[in-house]
Amino acid sequence: MAREVDPDRLLAEVQKEEQQAAKGKLKIYLGAAPGVGKTYTMLQDALRQKKEGLDIIVGYIETHNRPETEILVKGLEVFPRVNINYHGKLLSELDLDGILKRQPAVVLIDEMAHTNPPGMRHLKRWQDIKELLDRGIDVYSTLNVQHIESLNDIIAQITGIVVRETVPDSMLELAESIALIDLPPEDLLKRLEEGKVYIPTQAEIAIQHFFRKGNLIALRELALRITAEQVDTQVFLHRRGKAIKQIWPTVERLLVYITPDPSSAKLIRATFRMARSLHAEWVAVYIEKPGFRPAPEERENILQHMQLAERLGGETVSLASKNIIEEITNFARARNVTKLILGKQIRPWWKTWLFGSAIDELIRRSGDIDLYIIQGDPEGIKIQHKNKPSPSPRRWHNYYIGFLTIAVCSAINFFLSPYLPTSTLVMVYILGIVIVWLGMTRQQIDEAARLRELHIETLHMLNRRLATARGLDNLLRIIIHYITEVFESEAVFLLPNQENQLEIFSDQHAKVILTAKEQSVAQWVFELGQIAGLGTNTLPESEAIYIPLLGHHEHVGVLRVLPKEVARLRNPEQLHLLERIATQIALVIEVERLAEPVKNPR
Repeated sequence: MAREVDPDRLLAEVQKEEQQAAKGKLKIYLGAAPGVGKTYTMLQDALRQKKEGLDIIVGYIETHNRPETEILVKGLEVFPRVNINYHGKLLSELDLDGILKRQPAVVLIDEMAHTNPPGMRHLKRWQDIKELLDRGIDVYSTLNVQHIESLNDIIAQITGIVVRETVPDSMLELAESIALIDLPPEDLLKRLEEGKVYIPTQAEIAIQHFFRKGNLIALRELALRITAEQVDTQVFLHRRGKAIKQIWPTVERLLVYITPDPSSAKLIRATFRMARSLHAEWVAVYIEKPGFRPAPEERENILQHMQLAERLGGETVSLASKNIIEEITNFARARNVTKLILGKQIRPWWKTWLFGSAIDELIRRSGDIDLYIIQGDPEGIKIQHKNKPSPSPRRWHNYYIGFLTIAVCSAINFFLSPYLPTSTLVMVYILGIVIVWLGMTRQQIDEAARLRELHIETLHMLNRRLATARGLDNLLRIIIHYITEVFESEAVFLLPNQENQLEIFSDQHAKVILTAKEQSVAQWVFELGQIAGLGTNTLPESEAIYIPLLGHHEHVGVLRVLPKEVARLRNPEQLHLLERIATQIALVIEVERLAEPVKNPR
């Protein structure tokens, strides 16, 4: 019997294939360590391609003064680099804009994990590569396995070295092919001793630390595993795209609970690896107790954890609840989570005996959800993490009530102590404190609920006003007013004119003038269809954040948001909400433009 074809899925796959066809192809030369021959092999392949007539250039190659590598480079066109002055030192970097103007078929770029100096468009070289791919240019690049983001904690355990420069796993997923450049550890150590990898003094230090034979064996295994997983993923996607029989019966969904503890980064990476092996969706959840805000350094840790989860392709969610265990289980059930990942909680036995174990309580509540407990650092990752109270001015009256209650209790104690037993007076004190605590907790919960209701109500009002408004100008002004209120930010639109140059559309009461630099950022976002600016990894020195308005058929403009408080838009959830609003705006603009010929027939 013929298998029924889903027309919507077929259309989506055709559109995806068309989009991919317009983009460049990425080939990664992956190695277990420096010196295995990644750059050399890449140059050899490039020379063969050049002989076949392909327009191929060298964008950035690091020869490390190896004669055999330098000889190969001479056989190719080397595109000039751009010089960047960094603290008085002249750095030679990839000329991204120059290569985009040159428009070669293929560009060779070494060391994908490299960090760019300040002043360049992107913070990382892998972002330069991604832009070249988006512009339709093929890229060959090199990467060592220790620079893969999801393996960061494993590499640290193996080598004792924390690698700071990493590449998100999404770049590996973009690659059309990954060539594993393999070299047995014995041969690599021999090359190192012969000075073919580093100069003799550096080689001796490397052998004593990173290049120990045990390390190289483990890194080689990781490189082989990554390559095998990539092949397995490609096979799976091919089978699914061709409507071949599915290779697993159920859909998994993972949830990792994160805290301000630095060890949460390890949990996030472990969850990503598990989700990738299961071809599953996953979400990172942080829960904050109402009325208790983390210290600034803890808040920074939370943001870094969420950004790490975002880079690895996970969804991030922030919740508020006084009962963390209950909130985790309720959220997990609402999202059909099948596996829950937590950090191992190491605490003295007497604390567990007196106060119980949060993990045990979660096991009792989890039902049919599988639990995975992963070791963090020696401190452990505690579910009941320490949050420092930071009451807002609105809550001070609760403290006044508390002080008044205690004062009344003290007066009762003073006047009635000769007539009442001590135990009764103690109970009066305790009862007063409990009443105050319950009242404050209840108000904190009510305040959180009011904030959520206000947000929902504002969104509802926006949709209602948009439904009754007519004309593109009125619609855009309504949305600007909404973003200004909800995000406490200045918002403007940049819409293309007939020459495809962006022009500012703002509220009639606001006059916004962009510098040439900010205008170029907006133009870049419009052309590439990618978010950039303040708080992102692309053009982060910009004064505002720029979000593309992506319609079904074309890019229709850019939303510029300038927050009063930068931290407000660093939360991934806030950025997601803005991106969703931008998507709705794009659809509104498309609909209005399609309706214009009907409204104004010639």
